[in-house]
Amino acid sequence: NPTTGVDLRTVTTDNVESVEVIRGVAPVEYGDITAGAVIVNSKAGYQPLTVKAQVNPKVYSVSATQGFALGKKAGNINYGADYAYSVDDPTQGYDYFQRATAKVGYTNTFGRFYTNNALSFVYTYDRGYPNPDDQDDKETYYEEDWSLRFAHNGQYNANANFFKSFQYNVTFNYTNRHSYQSDENINADVPYSVSKADGSVLSSYYNGHVYDDQGNQLTNFDKFDSNLIGYPRAWMLPATYFNEYNIYGKELNTFVKVKANFAGDWGKTNHRLVIGADFKNDGNVGKGSVF
Repeated sequence: NPTTGVDLRTVTTDNVESVEVIRGVAPVEYGDITAGAVIVNSKAGYQPLTVKAQVNPKVYSVSATQGFALGKKAGNINYGADYAYSVDDPTQGYDYFQRATAKVGYTNTFGRFYTNNALSFVYTYDRGYPNPDDQDDKETYYEEDWSLRFAHNGQYNANANFFKSFQYNVTFNYTNRHSYQSDENINADVPYSVSKADGSVLSSYYNGHVYDDQGNQLTNFDKFDSNLIGYPRAWMLPATYFNEYNIYGKELNTFVKVKANFAGDWGKTNHRLVIGADFKNDGNVGKGSVF
């Protein structure tokens, strides 16, 4: 979908057929973008079974792809799956990223009509633990996402005078997201008291007043201040506190696009006209931020 951002970590390169780069201001058919576009086309149709594995200090991955014909005029099935595990620093394995993907596609041509359909699943898990060698590092975070995506594309090649072709694509995407973060926050010491009487001088001592070594009374309060039970006291709240929050998302994205292509010569000039429309709807029924 050219109108929304994509986390490139969820794209497995072993399932990429081609990449098209549009520089500068892209045509209006690619949506509301002003700084170019990168269009990634997945593999489709027949291809031999390909299995790949990669191992290096930062990345471990394995993938398999294959495409085969169902029979004469019955179309082609293409499928692929992969798993990847990566760390930013091999010496700090407590921060890591995992990805698992699976995809199955179907393509066929009926006369002048071509159709391409794909159902894909993506699971990602991004995790960070506190550094066990750093006592001041208390941050823990993770983001766990999984999504299902169905895409249906069709093209009718008319090649009738000025009218060349008609194209459409329909995409449905559901993503379930859960993000979590917790950390220890440092703040200034905060005194706290339940006394409501002006001029009170309190301490954390539970049973009565506090005196110095000369016998002078340092505290000043009314024993029955604000009808409290026992003596009023004061506390110094901790200089640090622990916080955590969750973000829950259930995103549903729908995208529909139709386009008609016209081209031809008029005298000594060549003309091309594209007429189309698109519809996009984004919704989220998750809980959102939970503190």
